[in-house]
Amino acid sequence: MYTNNFYISNILKNFQSSSISLMNMHIKTITLFIILLDNKKMNTYSNIIKYTKSVTSSFFGMMIFSSYMYRHFIF
Repeated sequence: MYTNNFYISNILKNFQSSSISLMNMHIKTITLFIILLDNKKMNTYSNIIKYTKSVTSSFFGMMIFSSYMYRHFIF
């Protein structure tokens, strides 16, 4: 039983770290878009900000879900 719990907790830790690295990748991509589209209209910036908000909310949703899974199925 202990090894099974240990295995599941490792999966969840890997999931959390991968979601954090995914978020970092999105931030780098958004920064690149801002640099590339610097001389475009301001409308582009508002679209990037909307995209950032949606990515951030889904990222925090993943973190909350994984912490819920960790609390309810490990301990």
